[in-house]
Amino acid sequence: MPNEGVPAAVPVDDAEAVQQLEAAGVQLARNKGGQVTGADCRTATVSDEQLALFTKLPSLTMLSLENGQVTDEGLAVLKEMPQLTSLSLRRCTNVTAAGLQHLEPLANLERLYLLYTRTTDEGLVPVAKLTRLKVLDLRGCNEITDKGMVTIAPLVNLVDLKLRSYLVTDKGMEQLANFKKLRVLSMEDCGIGNEGMQHLAGLTEMRSLNVMRTLVGDEGLKACAGMTQLEELSLREAAIRGPGLDAVGGKESLKVLDLGEMLIDNEGVSHVAQFKNLEELSLWNGSLDDEGLAHLAGLSKLKDLNLEGCQSITTEGLKVVAALPLKTLNLRGTQTDNSGLEVLMDCTTLENLDIGNTNVFGLDDFKAKLPNCAVKE
Repeated sequence: MPNEGVPAAVPVDDAEAVQQLEAAGVQLARNKGGQVTGADCRTATVSDEQLALFTKLPSLTMLSLENGQVTDEGLAVLKEMPQLTSLSLRRCTNVTAAGLQHLEPLANLERLYLLYTRTTDEGLVPVAKLTRLKVLDLRGCNEITDKGMVTIAPLVNLVDLKLRSYLVTDKGMEQLANFKKLRVLSMEDCGIGNEGMQHLAGLTEMRSLNVMRTLVGDEGLKACAGMTQLEELSLREAAIRGPGLDAVGGKESLKVLDLGEMLIDNEGVSHVAQFKNLEELSLWNGSLDDEGLAHLAGLSKLKDLNLEGCQSITTEGLKVVAALPLKTLNLRGTQTDNSGLEVLMDCTTLENLDIGNTNVFGLDDFKAKLPNCAVKE
C-alpha cells in the first residue's frame, strides 16, 4: 500500500521536448517548481510535427497555437492533453469543423480562442459540449449564423463571449438571455439592432459591452438599465445619437466610453456628463464644437480623451480640456493651432499629445513647459 501522507510525485517534463520547442521559438512559462504550465507559439513556426511534443509536458494547462500551420489531423493529439484549461487556435487557418471535433475530450477547458479561423456553425457543435467554458472568442469567424448561437446555448457558464459576424442577427441574440453570468460581451460588426438588444436586459453582471458598427440605436440602450456594474461601453459607429445614454445603468461605475465615428453633436455629448467617473472617452470624428466640450468640464477623473477629427473645436473649447486631469489627448486632424497649444500648457498632467495634421508649428515653448509630455506630430 502507498505510504499515507507521502505527497505524490510531481510529473516531470520531457527535457528533449522542452529543448525542441524552445529551439522552434515557442515561449514557455513555468511554475515555481519549474514545470512547464504554458506554451505560446505566436512567434514560432508550429505544425503538426511539433504538436506531439506538447503531450510530454504533463503540467501544461495553457496552450496557444496562434498562427500555427496545424491541420485538422494534427489536432487529434489534443485528446492526450485533457488537463488543458486554455487553448488558442487564433489564425490557425487550416483548421475546419472537422478539426474542432478533437476538442471534445478537453472537459477541463475554460478558455477557448478561435479568432479568425474557419469556424462554422457545424464547428460549434463539439464546442458546445465544453460546458466548463468561461471564455469563448469567435471574432472574425464570419460564417457563424443564428444557428450557431442556438448551438452554443448550453454554455451557460460563459462570462466572456466575443463575436464578429454579420450573419448573427437579432434572432440569434435570443440565446444570450440565458447567459446570466456574462460580464463581457462583444458583438461588433454583427447584424443586430434594437430588437436584439432586448434580450440583454437580464444580464445584470455585465462589466463590458461592445456593439460597435451595428444598427443599435438609442432605443436599444434601454436594455442596459440593469447593468449597474458596467465599466466599459463601446458604441463606435453604431446608430446612437446620445439620448439613449440616459437609460444606461452604471452611472457611477462606467470608466470607458467609445462614441467614435458617430458624428455626435453638442446635444449628444450633453448626455455624457452624467458619467462622473469616466476615465477614457472617445469622440473621434464627432460634429461637436466648443459648446459640446463644455459638457465635459465635470469629468474630474478623465485621463484619456480622443478628439481626433473633431473639426469644429477651437482654442476656446480647449480651455475646458486643459482643465481636465488628462494624461493622453488626441487632437489629430483638428483645427488646433499654436494658440490652442498654448492653452494646453496648463494641462500639467499631460503625458501624451497627438497633434498630427493640425495647424500647430513650433513646439519649443510647449516642451519647455511640459518636458515630460511626448508629442506626436
